[in-house]
Amino acid sequence: GRLALAAQRFEAAEAELVARSAQFEELHAELLAARAEMAETRRAVDGAEGRVGEAQRALMLAQQASMAREGDARGYAAEANTAAEAMAVQLEDAAREAAAQAALADELRAELDAAAARVEQLGSE
Repeated sequence: GRLALAAQRFEAAEAELVARSAQFEELHAELLAARAEMAETRRAVDGAEGRVGEAQRALMLAQQASMAREGDARGYAAEANTAAEAMAVQLEDAAREAAAQAALADELRAELDAAAARVEQLGSE
């Protein structure tokens, strides 16, 4: 009886061990699957981070290019402004010169008129 009971317990223990073993194998398989999934997720995350990094670099380059173009535009505008100012100054100078020439011409005309009047006066005497 006692031997039969011991044998029965041994068989039950063995069956439990087999069941536990199977359960362990199953859990191990799940763990491996989870690890593989995690690795894949990590790769996806790395890929996404890489793309974000590329997008950020592209954005930075675009901003730099935009700033450079803005700088160029500002530079051109400043040059154009300076050129326009210089031209305005030249025009003012030319206008002053023209006015001075006109005044001189008026003076010369007046002198010529006076000389002509004297010649006429001398001729009539």
